[in-house]
Amino acid sequence: MAMNASAPVQKAVTKLRNSLQEGQPYDGQQMFKTIYHRFRAQKKLQDCYKLLEEGARLQLQEGQLNCGVELAQMLVEAYVRDNASCSRDNMQRVLYIIDAFPRPQTDTDGSNDAVEQCSKVTLAAIKWAKRHNNATTTVQKLHDKLAAYMWECHGWKGLGQVSQHYIRGKDMTGFAAALAQSVGEGNPEEEDLFVARAVLQLLAVGKGNGLDEKLEDAHELLQSYESMMRRGLPDTPLMHFINLLIKALEHRSLKLAEMLQTTYSVSLAWEPQLSGLLQRIKQVYLGAQSSGGMQEMMSSMLQMLTSGGS
Repeated sequence: MAMNASAPVQKAVTKLRNSLQEGQPYDGQQMFKTIYHRFRAQKKLQDCYKLLEEGARLQLQEGQLNCGVELAQMLVEAYVRDNASCSRDNMQRVLYIIDAFPRPQTDTDGSNDAVEQCSKVTLAAIKWAKRHNNATTTVQKLHDKLAAYMWECHGWKGLGQVSQHYIRGKDMTGFAAALAQSVGEGNPEEEDLFVARAVLQLLAVGKGNGLDEKLEDAHELLQSYESMMRRGLPDTPLMHFINLLIKALEHRSLKLAEMLQTTYSVSLAWEPQLSGLLQRIKQVYLGAQSSGGMQEMMSSMLQMLTSGGS
């Protein structure tokens, strides 16, 4: 067992394992929940947490998705109820549970239900973590873990969902690998669009005082991508725009950013989302005023989307 468990917890896990081997997962689940409530009544909180972690992992590893998710959700709810800290052990329990979710057995097995349930558990854990100060690293690790699981289940066809978590995490190497594979399996002719969209999304979810960190992430993403492709970025107007925009942000120059937006307007018009992302970036980091009209509406929509899981 990961992280030492007390004798009562080990005994309960053994009983659950026996129930699963006998084909009685729900009987084992009810027994487990009874023991959990007994521990809570005795105020044995660490035993409560360990019991739920071990039970969730065991049920998930044995293919009992609903039972495993129920115990995982009970763990996060217990963290919230007890105002549990974002300690290493508390976070690690959630990460272990995510690792226990079933993986696709074939290339066509998308494991949609498992991904949906894993997302619910992880997002609930993120919400718990954000209740505490100095939990940024915990939140980022949870986003990275969920992104990696989604990618393993969905591959490049799920890049849109996967990106929404990688841009909130710190695993730029994993993000770059997903981009590189998506370019190879998707439409290689749109490589610069894949990369530009990823960089703009990454920058757009930041906060005004976090520009330096986001720029570091953008540099790491691009460098990792080039390393995986074993060549430089495509020599296209859209890639020129991205490189120059990063320089404009490094100099905190709204004037330069707006000049670039005008100069590369044709390339940005390739996908409407790009202009909306750029507008949000200018507003967050450079103090740009709302431009009104359709662009304002796009920026507002993007702000709602990017703030939802940050």
